[in-house]
Amino acid sequence: MRIEYWAVLGRAWRRMKDTLFRPVDPVKWLILAFCAWVAGLLDGHGGGGGRGVGSHGAGNGSPIDPRDVREGVQAMLTAIHGAWRWVLGHWGATLFVFVGIPLLIGLIVVVVWLSSRFKLIFLDNLVRSRAEIVEPWRRLGRLGDSLALFRLGFGFVAVIIGAALVLTMVGLGIFTAVSRGSVAGIVGLIVGGLVLVAFVVAAIYISLFLESFVVPIMYRQNLAVMPAWRVFLPWLSAEGACFFLYGLFVLLLYIAAAVVILAVGFSTCCIGFLVLLIPFVGTLVLLPFIVTYRYLSLEFLAQFDSRLDVFGPTTPATTAQG
Repeated sequence: MRIEYWAVLGRAWRRMKDTLFRPVDPVKWLILAFCAWVAGLLDGHGGGGGRGVGSHGAGNGSPIDPRDVREGVQAMLTAIHGAWRWVLGHWGATLFVFVGIPLLIGLIVVVVWLSSRFKLIFLDNLVRSRAEIVEPWRRLGRLGDSLALFRLGFGFVAVIIGAALVLTMVGLGIFTAVSRGSVAGIVGLIVGGLVLVAFVVAAIYISLFLESFVVPIMYRQNLAVMPAWRVFLPWLSAEGACFFLYGLFVLLLYIAAAVVILAVGFSTCCIGFLVLLIPFVGTLVLLPFIVTYRYLSLEFLAQFDSRLDVFGPTTPATTAQG
């Protein structure tokens, strides 16, 4: 199987021109930009005793003094206890912890739910080359809700694992400091840093595959998110190198787009940057690039099997009301 990248980008660019410029429809632009904007709402880290790390014995693998470890742990516990006492002693902070944070979590849940539904609405409009909201909102609501639940669960797990890794790095840093730069502590920091980087890269790729391939499979085959993953994973296992290179190809395109945006922004005395920072307006200006990027993953996925081609024959997800 010969998998293409630049040719796929060319096909995506031509589809974008057909959708947005043949003919130019201002109302269609506004509706598509609104769908893209909502869909991408969440897509826009002690010691004591006067002995420093550089004092005698540092970095030579000298035995660790248990008293130093106890001092480090006690310093951490004292800092946490002091922070908690400060929160309880300040009503504003207390309200933020017990009222503001739950409200913030609730807002995040609502935004994830809305953006998940609009990801499918935006996809449906591009496949059909139209601009509708109400009808696809009803028809694709079940799939959007399934996507939202997965994104919330994945986000929660990613935050927990990420926080655990960061806290582990902090603990390793304290351990290294109180042990005066022991070899074990330094090696632990290096290994912990590599694990953290690997986790971040894995999370980015999972998010990329979800957006680029799993969502189109959901739409094409009228599947909830987990069955869609089960359809995609065998392809990922068989053609892992191609999908890995796709991620690098997308990164290259992002860098190229960033260079263009920087050039335009500076050439307009930063006025272009200010325009792009305005909510919705920036999406409207960048709509040709956003549409091209969405078409890119659809064209790339279609290379593997006709059953993955969203532009193929209609399915229940593209025709049935729901």
